[in-house]
Parts: sequence; C-alpha cells; structure tokens
Amino acid sequence: MAHALTYRISFQDRHPVLPANWEIQLLRKNATNPTIIELPAGQAPIIIDKGNSDANTFGPIIGTSATITYTYDIGLPHPNVFIKGVEEDTWMMIILKNGVREFTGFVVPDSNTYPLLHPPYDFQINATDYFQGLKGTTVNLDDDVLFLYDYITWGAFFKRVLFDSLPYDDAVVNLVFSRRPAILSDAATLANALYIHTDILYDFDKGPLFAYDALKNFLLSTGCRIFYSAGAYWVMRIEDMDQTSFTYLQITPDNLDGEVMTDGDTIRYLGTSDPQNDVYYTGRTQRVRVDPALKQQSFIYKLKGINRLTNFDWRDYSVDYFPGWHKPNPGLVLSRYGSGTISDPYKARFSGSGDMSSGQFIWQQFIVKPGQRVELNIKGLIYYTSGIRVAVYIQPLIGGKQYFLSGSEWREGSTPAEDQEIIIAPNSKTNQGSLSITTSPIPSGSGSFYLYLSLPGPKPGDDPVPPGTVIYNEVYPVFLRIYNDTYVEIDTQISNNGVYSYIPDDLEVTFLDTNDNALSNTIYYKEGSDYKPITKDGWVSIKDSTLAAKPIEELMARDRLAAAHIPVENIEGNVLANTLRFHHVVECADINERLMVVRDKYNVLQCLHDVLLVTIMPEGSGDGIYSVTQKTAEE
Repeated sequence: MAHALTYRISFQDRHPVLPANWEIQLLRKNATNPTIIELPAGQAPIIIDKGNSDANTFGPIIGTSATITYTYDIGLPHPNVFIKGVEEDTWMMIILKNGVREFTGFVVPDSNTYPLLHPPYDFQINATDYFQGLKGTTVNLDDDVLFLYDYITWGAFFKRVLFDSLPYDDAVVNLVFSRRPAILSDAATLANALYIHTDILYDFDKGPLFAYDALKNFLLSTGCRIFYSAGAYWVMRIEDMDQTSFTYLQITPDNLDGEVMTDGDTIRYLGTSDPQNDVYYTGRTQRVRVDPALKQQSFIYKLKGINRLTNFDWRDYSVDYFPGWHKPNPGLVLSRYGSGTISDPYKARFSGSGDMSSGQFIWQQFIVKPGQRVELNIKGLIYYTSGIRVAVYIQPLIGGKQYFLSGSEWREGSTPAEDQEIIIAPNSKTNQGSLSITTSPIPSGSGSFYLYLSLPGPKPGDDPVPPGTVIYNEVYPVFLRIYNDTYVEIDTQISNNGVYSYIPDDLEVTFLDTNDNALSNTIYYKEGSDYKPITKDGWVSIKDSTLAAKPIEELMARDRLAAAHIPVENIEGNVLANTLRFHHVVECADINERLMVVRDKYNVLQCLHDVLLVTIMPEGSGDGIYSVTQKTAEE
C-alpha cells in the first residue's frame, strides 16, 4: 500500500558538541499528491522508548514506541486528523536523523489524547514499530494462492513472518549470528542454505500462527532478540554482542539470500566529559545494580511431526478421484470444494455409497516399525450422515498379528470391518466434527507393518433425511504424522555449578537438532533434492574457532548460562548522547565492563537517555551441566 508524505516537523537537537538535524514525516495511506504542511515542533518533539516491560535481558522481542509532539493552533490539522476514524496503518511515521532513517512506525489512534482547551496547545502522537500489529497478523502461508506446506529458507521465513506482515515494503533485517553448521559451503548464507518446514508455523485447530508468536519461537530457540535500531530490524544472538564489530547478514524483501556486511562503529564509550567519550554521565542519576546469577534453566520441546500423507489437502483432483489416494470402487462419489487457500482450503466431498466390504473408500499406505507412534488429525462437515468414518489398521509385512486403532490404542483384529471404525460425530450446532489422536507405540511383532488410513463413504445418520437431499461428508486437509520414537517431548536443562539460587520459569521452545527428518522441530539443509536435518554438534563458531561445536539446543542453553553465570552488573540512569543506538555496545571504564542496551527512553531534543545497560559476558563463560530428558505421553 502507498503512503504519501503529508506533514513534516523539523528541528535540531541540543547536543553541546555535535547537534543533529531531525525530521519527522507523517505519511497518509492512499493520499494522492498531498500538499506537504510543516508543523511546529512541541516542547519535546520526539521521545523514543525501547525495551520490555520487565527489562528482561532475554526478552526476545523488544518493542519501540515513538511519541512526537507538535503545537496545534488554528489553521493547522486538528488532532482528530490522526486519531479519529483512522486505522492502525493509516498514518506511517518516519523519523530521520541527519537525513538517515532512524525509525519507521505507525500511529496508534487509540492511545492518544489531547487537551479540551482553546489552542494553541501541544498534541502528542504515539506510534509503534508494528510489533504489536504482528500479534493480530497470521503468518502468510499461501503460495501462488494455494496453502504452502513445504520447506522454506530462513530468508523466506523472515519474508512470510515479518516482511509480509508489515504495511511497508522496504524493511530490512540485520542478522547477527556467528554460529553456522559446518556442513554448509563457504558461499552459502544462513538465509539461503538453512530451512525450516512450514508445519511448525501451523496449528491444526487454529490455522497459521500469529506472526508475533512464530517470530518469538524462532528467537527463543536460537538465543536471539529482535529490535528496531537505526532504520533496521536487528536479529542479534545475545552471545554475539561480545565483539568490537559486527559482521551481519542483511536480508531485504528483494534479497532473501542476504548480503554479508560489517559494522565497525559499534562501541560507545561512557564516562565524564572527557573528549574520548561520546556517552556522558548527567544529572548524578547513575546507579550500579547487580542481578542474580542463573542457577538453572529448563527448556521444553514438544515434538511435532511432518504430515506424511500425499495430497493431504486435496489440491490434486482428477474428475472423480484424488491422485495419491487409492481410487475407490464405484458407488463412492468424490468431488472437491473450496479455493485451496489457508482461509478457504479445499474440501473432499464424499457422497454416494460407503460400503467397506465393496471397496467404497479411499486409502493410503505406509510402512511403520514397532515403537513408532502415529498422530492423526481430521475435521470436516457432516451433512445428514452418521459421521465421518475413519479406519486405521496395521498388517505385518510377513505373517503375524493384525491390529486396528481403537481410540489411541492398538487392538488385535482381522480384516477391517465397520465395527472397527472410528466415527467422528457432528457438533449439533455447527454440523462439524474433528478427531485428534496420538496413538500408543506400534506393538512389537515379527517386524515392520503396513499402516493403512482409510476414509469410507458416508452412511445415513439417525435424523430423517428430507426428500431429494444428498447426504455427504466434507473432509478438510488431513494430517497423519509418524514419529520415530516413543517419546513426545524432550526437556533440556542447564545447571550452574556455582552456589546460586535463581531458577526462572521453564521455557517452551521449538527448534532442536534431533537428526530426525520426520519432525518440523528440526532445522534442515539441502543436499541435491533432499532436505536433511542438521547433525548434532554441527554448529561451529566463525568468530572464535576455539569455541566447541554444539547442537542448536545446547548452544542456546549454554548461551543462557554464559550471560548470567555470575551476578551481573547493570548501570541504570540518565546519560547524554545523540549517537547511542540500541544495537551498540557501551564500554564503561569505571566498572571495566562492556554492556548491552536493554532499555532506553530517549528525549531527542535534550539528547537525554534514560537507560538500563547490562554487562555482556563472553561466549563460553560459566561452568555448568547440560542434561536431556526424553518424555513419553504417559510421563
């Protein structure tokens, strides 16, 4: 969507040595060749506020808000222009410092007030960096109209989760991540050579995740945080802030492969008015605070499989059957409805006869082994039938017992019969029904089994069918996942060997290196046409070759320990600067530490920052025990 510059505010800040020129631009959506009107700056023209409400060092998404102030008077735009009858993307706000973009956001109309007085008076306009907007925006999982269920690169992940969710098309992501799988070639980037499966971005019951949640899951799993600084979204691994310069991968909507770049201007020196410093103490407000050391942190990984069904979403249809599913015998009529998008997926309509003994069903076959588990998710519309009929059974490849699925348990039985079916009954209000089952492990036998999933045609229900009515079931995309192990969850833990007591809440995270290509929790690389999981101990350091290679889940856990393995010194209070940005590292000679910015409320005119700075610990710091526990469904 197009936004056109409509109003502008200009001023110079009051830095005593190097004052900067600032410009605020207010751009209206779908405005056509507006006359640009200059607005007078208020007493505090810009306040930029960055940070989490709890000032947590490990908070993965750090929001930015900007409050601008102009002096309203007769003849100037009334405050209602910005807050009444407008949406959250009506007004774009761009802030420039010396002509370079510092902030891009959108006016939030419901968080503004103005005095009910005769003008002139100052009016404040609040804007955010749109992270809040991601909470109400689902991940874009449509691809050429159809539902995308496939492997995507990290670059495509940022496109679908961030770029496609933002109401402007020139966003930039700077990825600072010094670990990479050793298997990748030197020419490869993390953005074009690492893959995730879109299944991890999709929930069977709710559909696509909200972009905010998908982004948060990625950041927590990789030990990163994201924030807006100097006109870009920075995705920074916390343990990569122990450097004097940053090598980063810049990803844009036009270059999802990313371009390697270096920023050597990352250090800011904090002190008195000594000329070597560019961040100065002011107001005698500075305090040193010590945060407790981490004793223990636990992480929970709930395993999620990739759908094994061919044509699970009914996208392939050929006159009277669905390729990938075995054809039914005559009598069962198959047709397709819907448009194939996330919001309107294809549905397979089953009408006609559904006699199992006459072969009036469709089915797929797989080979499974003892100890594996099967997850099945089906939902659909039930129209004057007894319900959606499902039959799941296993037969040994070579002689032995046969089993059918009853609830979540495998029961011994012979050739499938109607009394062995699972019936998905309709909700009385919606006529829809759903089934979600995770089975007990495949029983031991003489070896592997054939697993069959069959969907028979409909049978009449108990309600009278109006004359001339065709009964049918409509089945939405079907998910069948096969898990290679008996456990459903992996819990990891990092424990500090030091004598400390702080234990934060457990964290639920997503990505881990399991060497299991059946899981969407896995990060993949591509070899030829095959997608292969990153091997354990596959992530090496490109900044320090002495750091041991680790799997991604242990790497992230040890990063947590490193950052807080001893009590951590913080500095909070006011400082004077107009070159300090959120991605910078602050060096403080008074405590002989380097610190990261965790909170910053910046009065631009006065060049005053109210900051919280946290000591950066070198990667690999600390001494602790890492443990892994596999949990079954019964635990």
